[in-house]
Amino acid sequence: LYAILNEAAKFFQANFEKDTTAKKYAEERGLTLKIVNFFRIGSSIDSWDSLYKHLISLSFQTSDIEKAGLIIKKEEGASHYDRFRKRLMFPIWDQTGRVIAFGARSLDGLPAGQAGSNPKYINSPDSPVYNKGSVLYGLNFSKDDIKAKNQVYIIEGYMDFIRCYAHGIKNIVASSGTSLTNTQIKLLQRYTNNIVLVFDSDAAGATASERSIEALGEMGIFPKVVSLEGGKDPDEILRKEGIEKMKALLDSAAPSMKYKLEAVIKRHNIKEAEGKAKAAGEAAAVLSKEKNQIIKDEYIKFVSNRLGISSENFLSEIKRASYYKGATKQTRATVNKPDSKILKAESTLLRIWMEAPVMRQRVMREVKEDDFSDRSSKTVFTFFSGLGVSEEERSYGKVIDMIADNGGKKLLSQIALDKHDIMDVDNTLKDCVTVLKSNAIRSKISAVRHLMKEAEEAKDLERLNSLQSEYLKYHGQILAL
Repeated sequence: LYAILNEAAKFFQANFEKDTTAKKYAEERGLTLKIVNFFRIGSSIDSWDSLYKHLISLSFQTSDIEKAGLIIKKEEGASHYDRFRKRLMFPIWDQTGRVIAFGARSLDGLPAGQAGSNPKYINSPDSPVYNKGSVLYGLNFSKDDIKAKNQVYIIEGYMDFIRCYAHGIKNIVASSGTSLTNTQIKLLQRYTNNIVLVFDSDAAGATASERSIEALGEMGIFPKVVSLEGGKDPDEILRKEGIEKMKALLDSAAPSMKYKLEAVIKRHNIKEAEGKAKAAGEAAAVLSKEKNQIIKDEYIKFVSNRLGISSENFLSEIKRASYYKGATKQTRATVNKPDSKILKAESTLLRIWMEAPVMRQRVMREVKEDDFSDRSSKTVFTFFSGLGVSEEERSYGKVIDMIADNGGKKLLSQIALDKHDIMDVDNTLKDCVTVLKSNAIRSKISAVRHLMKEAEEAKDLERLNSLQSEYLKYHGQILAL
């Protein structure tokens, strides 16, 4: 398979030499011939089987070419066609430098989501030599620099990596647009434990950062995070603002807890009392999960200073958040399996993510992990979050194989068997979100009722008044849906 994939890379490189569309795109993105040759960037032409015929002419077997993820068998008949057509091709290597897969950027010139357009980026499927969650793009080039500097910057895309590496930032790898997996973290630990996340500032990037911070924390690593404002990515910053600006941003990396708390504070207008109260509540929820008391104490001071409130008041918010979290768990433990309406809404949302790639970003923006009440649905949604929001077509079979949890596998298998057409995806998505949000809020109301009962029994009038205000707030949210 390695020989087949290497020959495919050579074929794509040869195509690039005579592909005016690919050359024009590369020029517009500032990819010099030196960069193109170093990273073996190529192109797949607008042909159904040019690569397939070329590899067959070299005496490779059809079954092996298919295993390498380069061709797809037609639904009818025994013939095959090329997986990649009319795309800029980026070879993906393992850490030893062998080509194991390809990332491909559409060259159809149409905006993503427009009728007739192809997904902007697609990857090779998993194969005997490639698993997306086990590979870090560019590690074969950067591993020595990472080890020498005892630090690694993790970015999202191929272009980000290529641009940074070409500008001399070489202790770097790309996660290919997803949050880090345990396998990738263990791979990095061979070279360093000092990790800096440099994900895009859009919704997908923020989600990838949060997931990666959690995954790293579970393995005892406390990463730093670089905040890229204005929806920019490293590629754009380097092209438009230069290397000094990028270096300044990398030098500004903040501890992950500070990054999370700053993100919470920036979401609210803290010049107003209401915005300040909301920011304090959300920051308290973040800090209530921190187990290290020294870290917690330092950030209590940090948030109190940023919001201009007393440490005592903010500590009260943290205690309330901790009580609420415990009550929510207790309430959920006594609740039976969600009713059929909620289960249907959850499975339909997951089906939309699978079958309507253009809706993925919206799904991830409008619902969160805690909105799901069924354990298997939550497991699948969490897995989807890790895959990111690219519009790459994904088959049920391949995704089911990638999910480790048996309950998640069973649920997604059941969803795959649903052959009823979703006639209006937009409104169906809205309805499902409403059902999930309503159920999540009702769970919070139940938790608050439990806490109100505790406060009444303890004759804690101050806490009871606060909880009554929260109870009314959630009722207002239900009515607003």
